[in-house]
Amino acid sequence: MVSIQRKSRCFLLKEVYAEAQKRKNAFYPVVENKGSHKLKGVIDMNNIQEFVMIRAAMSY
Repeated sequence: MVSIQRKSRCFLLKEVYAEAQKRKNAFYPVVENKGSHKLKGVIDMNNIQEFVMIRAAMSY
């Protein structure tokens, strides 16, 4: 299961995908969850689509 945390709430990948589809050019920060909350990167619609394609290819 892939999850993304936002405002102290965990979001599943399908929820983030649906949210990203609603907003043009939306991106979401990826932060470390070990006290420091350092920015590790961002997720956008392209990242999600690439992830889904890779997972589909690996499971085929």
